[in-house]
Amino acid sequence: MWTELPYGLRVPFGLSVLQLLSPGRHRRRTHTCAHGGVGRGAVIPIGHDTEGAKPGGFAPAVRTTLVLVATLAVGCSSAATGPMPSPTVRTYVCSPTPSSVMLGRDGTNLIGFRGGDIFLFTARAGPFHANPPEKFSILLANPPGDPRALSVKVHGRNLATGSSLEVRAENLTASWGDAWGAIYRFPDAGCWELAVDQEGNRGSVVIEVTVTCPEDRASFCPDATASP
Repeated sequence: MWTELPYGLRVPFGLSVLQLLSPGRHRRRTHTCAHGGVGRGAVIPIGHDTEGAKPGGFAPAVRTTLVLVATLAVGCSSAATGPMPSPTVRTYVCSPTPSSVMLGRDGTNLIGFRGGDIFLFTARAGPFHANPPEKFSILLANPPGDPRALSVKVHGRNLATGSSLEVRAENLTASWGDAWGAIYRFPDAGCWELAVDQEGNRGSVVIEVTVTCPEDRASFCPDATASP
């Protein structure tokens, strides 16, 4: 049986530290760092011959033992407290669709984003917010014969976080043309892709959405953008 000492050292059961440091013992033990530090497998004489010892002191071999014990203790401690690597932080860089202007039926300039067969009418180039929600309208390049009979399904996906949003836009008629409007309640901020694939119309746009309304637009943001 063994007695555990500090720094991972072990001595036979019943052998005290004073006995370890006293002359006259002739045993040898092996100490190994528990965590693979400096001094793996080093042989440390515990006791050893008393030849050369002075009265009231330790033999040279015992003094050598104490030096080796201190060296191994420092080596093992240093190996256990090495620096830890810092975690890698990745940031998604959003590349939104450039804003554009579409000419309405009555000559009105409609500000929004074009992608394929759809035009997302937003009434401004941004910024857009998750809170409060936004009101957008979609114009189709190939509208059906009866616009009132169609509900446009918009699939939203946050390219940065993977969140999704499903919107059903209903028909509205204005002087500038037929469109399909809805309220968009984005669950989080990020880079949102809005896609439509329906009734011969296929396209998508990407907009950047922030969490909340900035203070410099406080007078505007309590109400979402008015539906045209």
